[in-house]
Amino acid sequence: MSYKLNAPNVSSENIDGEVIIVNLANGSYYSCVDLGAYLWGRITGGEAVDAIVERLSGHYPVDRAQIESSVADFVSRLEREQLIVPASDGEGGESAMEAALPGEYGTPELNVYSDMQDMLLLDPVHDVADVGWPVRPE
Repeated sequence: MSYKLNAPNVSSENIDGEVIIVNLANGSYYSCVDLGAYLWGRITGGEAVDAIVERLSGHYPVDRAQIESSVADFVSRLEREQLIVPASDGEGGESAMEAALPGEYGTPELNVYSDMQDMLLLDPVHDVADVGWPVRPE
């Protein structure tokens, strides 16, 4: 199965090896590094999950079942957070961002932050006081 970015609600950027992901629909933002950043780039680039697992199995001296499980857990988490959606044939690849494979295998992690939800959900055109953004009306 392959996936694509849940655009236009989700946007991401790779900054010095750390992928920052923003979900504009729920106001949360996310961070992943190392294997998580690598997987994000491959997944949003439309690469099939099985192909990613195959690549990782050939690169790391880790049990394939462990790799399959950790990748499946990471993909499930991305789906639950509504950051990715299943891709139809020929979809994906538009948002591919490259991240290097880390030297050692580690469980991919997705860090979730909700401390800026109010700001990210604020509509700067409509939901502001007369003084302007970022002040909400009373």
